[in-house]
Order: sequence, then structure tokens, then C-alpha cells
Amino acid sequence: APAGGFERVWIASYDRAGLLSELCGALSGAGWDIVGLSAAARKDGIVLDRFAVVPGRSAPPEGERRERLQGAVEAVLRQQSVPVWVVRPGRLKDLDQILVAVDDSKAAREALLGAAFLSRSFVARLRVLSVGPREEAERLQTHLSEAVDLHGIEHEFVARTGEPSEEILAELAAHPADLLVIGHAGRRGLVRLLRSNTAENLTRHSPCSLLCLHAEDNSPASH
Repeated sequence: APAGGFERVWIASYDRAGLLSELCGALSGAGWDIVGLSAAARKDGIVLDRFAVVPGRSAPPEGERRERLQGAVEAVLRQQSVPVWVVRPGRLKDLDQILVAVDDSKAAREALLGAAFLSRSFVARLRVLSVGPREEAERLQTHLSEAVDLHGIEHEFVARTGEPSEEILAELAAHPADLLVIGHAGRRGLVRLLRSNTAENLTRHSPCSLLCLHAEDNSPASH
């Protein structure tokens, strides 16, 4: 049961006009009443909005409420053109293990750059996961290790074969992380790794906090 009888929802992103009102509307539309709200802004433009919510009087059953709550967060991911950090309550006290999912797109390269920055800043261990045929994964790992400076970061490249979102979640189950970092390009996700609604699916099912880095261009990264 949620502590204090309410659910906590934290969303970190770059601030923009109308963001807070959109989040409040999304939560209300999902069947939740906001009983607490605080916002903290940094000088670099990042804002952390923290909501305490309870079911509204006309709220749907619990399972549907939770689905709608996840949907409200997913809507932010689809609409934002800037990074979005979804924080799982109680899961970001320490940032020791980071998993980043990559493919051969520019969005994935941005994700790796962001993950490397965080790993270096927090002295966190970094796992770089690619999903696909073994030979392709090895070629991608070689390219990324040359394109992104990982010097001084304790890191490991790992590969899996299968459906991307399932394999990312399986990797998190086998090697728990404090943060999952993915690239995201509009509604389509990464070119190959994050098809259709995979980014939203990971938002829904990831056991850890998630950082979604937006990419303006979906095209493959140059090799």
C-alpha cells in the first residue's frame, strides 16, 4: 500500500510553458485527485515536479487507475522534446548501477552520451546493452566504444537477442540497475531498438527509474 495513503509521482524534465498544468490535467484525467504538489527548479532549467495523488470520487477500479496513471506519464514522454526523468519512489537514493540500451541510431548515441555523463558524475557502473544478432552487436559495440569516451568509467558491453523491450526488462531482472537510460525519437522510438510504443512500455514496466533522452533525428548514426 502506498505510504501515507497516497501515491507519489515524480517527474523531472526541462521546464517549459504550460508543463505543470498539462501534468495536473493528465493526472486528473486519469482519475486521480492531487492532494500535494511541490516543484523545484534548477538554474539549468530542469524542474522536478512531485505529486501526491489519491483516487478521485469517480475514479475507475485500482488496476485501471494505475494504467491511466502510467498513461499520463507516457503522454509526457511522447510530447516532450527534451529529456524526461521518471523517478521511481525510493529507487534513486543511490546511483550505483546504470543500464543504457543502444542500437545504431543517433537517439541511442545520445542515450549513451547521457549515461556516460551520469556514470562519470556519480561514479556509477555502466552496462551498455544492445539487442540483435551477435555479429551486429559486436560491430555496434566497437563503433560506440570509439565514438563515445568511456575512459575512466567502469563499464561493460552486453548483448541479447530477442524482442527489445522484453530483453531490456530481462537484463534489468538479471542485473538490477538504479537507472535505465534510453533514447527516444518522437512517437516512433529508436529506429530499430525501440519500435512503436516500446519507450512507453519500458516506462510502464521498468523496475527502476528511467531517463528518456529525446533525439531530433531518427536516422542511423554515421559510422
